[in-house]
This record gives sequence, C-alpha cells and structure tokens, in this order.
Amino acid sequence: MTVRRYYTDSYARTFTANVVELATSGGSPAAILQETFFYPTSGGQPHDTGRLGSSGVRDVSIREDGMVLHLLDAPLEHGPAEAVIDWPRRFDHMQQHTGQHILSQAFIQVADAPTIGFHLGAETVSIDLGLPGIDNGKSPTPWRQPTKSSRGTRRFAPGSPPPRSSRSSAFARLPRSKAPSG
Repeated sequence: MTVRRYYTDSYARTFTANVVELATSGGSPAAILQETFFYPTSGGQPHDTGRLGSSGVRDVSIREDGMVLHLLDAPLEHGPAEAVIDWPRRFDHMQQHTGQHILSQAFIQVADAPTIGFHLGAETVSIDLGLPGIDNGKSPTPWRQPTKSSRGTRRFAPGSPPPRSSRSSAFARLPRSKAPSG
C-alpha cells in the first residue's frame, strides 16, 4: 500500500517520489508511488494537483487495493521523479477544511447540530447538518453564528503555514465526522 505522507506533513510542497507502478485509468496514464504527499479526493475534500516529473498530476484517487493512483497528463517511467504540489490550491483547501471543523463545532455547541456531510468545491463549500428542524428552539441567531466561529480563525499570508502553538493542539482534539483512513 502507498505510504500516505500527507497525514503526517500537510505542508510539504515538493518531494522526490519513487514511481513503483505504471498504469492507465480511463485511457490516461497513471502512476503509483511508494509514498506520496498528494492528497486524494476523500472525505469531501478535492484531490491535489501539481507535477510529477515532466507530467501534470490531474487527479489523485485511492484504488480498491489501497494504492494511491496519480492520474497524469503524460506517461512517466519507473524510478525517481521530482514532485511539486500546487500549493495555492492545497493551502486553500486546508483553510476551508479547517474552517469547516470550526463551524461544525460551533453548530454543535450553539444548535446541537452535528455535521453529517461536507463538500469542498472550487467555488463553494457546503456543510450538511443533522438538524431535525430549522426552528427547534436552539437555532442560532444570524449574528451569533459567525461570532462564535470566528474566534478560532486567523488570516495567514498566502503560501505561509500558520504558526505552531498550543491552539493547534486544541483544534486537533476537536471531533471529526470521519477519521482519516490509511
């Protein structure tokens, strides 16, 4: 199975990949790496894009056997290849995904409404809530919801990771609707 390094270092932008298997998917070339930092489509979050050697990475998915498949725009060869993740896209997804966790916690605390689904797209983000009715006596007022959720957000310069602090560990303890697999 492919070692999924994106779980232990989501800030990696470049790495030397080892292409261990070549494949095709839907008539397009694809590669399996020994380990990868490219995030596959999973849990409502879109896949990473970037470059693998001289090929563009167009899609990343998980095969039934657990291997991470990198769909390419041109064929590669076995062996080492320099990999570059499209950082602006990755960082945007990371910020939106973190925002979803903050909002999900606010919805639980204010409206007792757990997150039951999440979708992050190029233009929109949606959070599906397990709320029996809109007006159950616990619905947040429009001005309280953003105030509560904005306490945990901070704006970072594009391309720079947020500072590491004790607050990071507090966010790591927040419940997830789906634990990472692999």
